[in-house]
Amino acid sequence: MLIAKEQGGCLISGSEYREALSRNEAGQRLVCPGCGEAVIFKNGREKIPHFAHQINQECRSLSEGETAEHLAGKELLLRLLPAEACLEAYLPELAQRPDLLWRRLAVEFQCSGITARRFQERTHNYLVQGYDPWWILGRRFLPGRGLRWSQLTKAVVRASPQGLELWGLDTKQERLLYYHDLDWHYREGALFAVTECFVGASLFAGLFHPGSRCHKPVPKPRWEIAEYRLQLQRSLASRTKGMIRLQGACYQLGGNLLALPDWCYLPGRQQFLLEQQLVGLRFLFSRNPQVDFMKWYRQAEELLEWPFLLLDQQKVLADVFAECRELWQEASQC
Repeated sequence: MLIAKEQGGCLISGSEYREALSRNEAGQRLVCPGCGEAVIFKNGREKIPHFAHQINQECRSLSEGETAEHLAGKELLLRLLPAEACLEAYLPELAQRPDLLWRRLAVEFQCSGITARRFQERTHNYLVQGYDPWWILGRRFLPGRGLRWSQLTKAVVRASPQGLELWGLDTKQERLLYYHDLDWHYREGALFAVTECFVGASLFAGLFHPGSRCHKPVPKPRWEIAEYRLQLQRSLASRTKGMIRLQGACYQLGGNLLALPDWCYLPGRQQFLLEQQLVGLRFLFSRNPQVDFMKWYRQAEELLEWPFLLLDQQKVLADVFAECRELWQEASQC
């Protein structure tokens, strides 16, 4: 942790404490602002000055064993946010401590492993209490081209006026990484563009509007219905877990993912989020094109796996429903 509490109740950063030590003005007792237990000062060569709980002490409000990347990332992000932003502010109503807090924006720099349950718990707690959780990924979780995204990487995708987006931080180059134009192709996997922003005092004013900057559209591979259907068939033959579950759900409703109208295999606006699940949603619609949205939505909820806590599921599926109707009407007129 970068912040500790002195005996008089004042908060002090690792850098400030190091300066106080050099002047022989440092207090002797330091405690964790979250749990109140004693912490020790660390001033190693590889990590920036920080504090840590003593061995075997537990503190649910803060992760222990912080890496050099995590410590450096928090200092970089503090430079990016307005001056009133706080490092490691303890939120007693949540028993959580975001890496940084500015008003209702809770910033989490995630560069080490976290269980899906813990991620969901922290995110849910922020949302219930009216905080906006902004997860920023470290080097370990940054997406790469041609690679399958980890569960956490996809789960922290946010919505903005510019579309779906993802944020990362390169602490060595001191650059904030903005991933945008997110899409998915059955052959290529996740598609995206990335804009690098140098961390600086003037960045925050335009931070949430990087999509307004000029950038070239991401070239998309050609989409072939016959090839996509074949890819689905191969996924079923290899017993891919997600596809087997989806096909089983369709069988129970009297359908087959490989025997649908051609429009069901076309690319969609929410393809990045849903990937192959989009075919299942279109199957649901094709069973009864006159169905009202809420009835279809309740069925869709049962069919879907939805890890995106930061996105409005009903809003996304309303767009899928509207697109299904558009595609079905076009196909009916041919």
